[in-house]
Amino acid sequence: MPRQSIMLTPHHRQAIWLAYTQEKESVSSLARRYQVSRVTIYRAL
Repeated sequence: MPRQSIMLTPHHRQAIWLAYTQEKESVSSLARRYQVSRVTIYRAL
């Protein structure tokens, strides 16, 4: 079964950046919160 393609909105990308840089939230935690892979989070950063 192919994986569903998930697109992050610009708002989500900004929220991820802020959580990662200012709140020091981990990539794994952000991936769980947004229900995407860690790779997707790294690409957003």
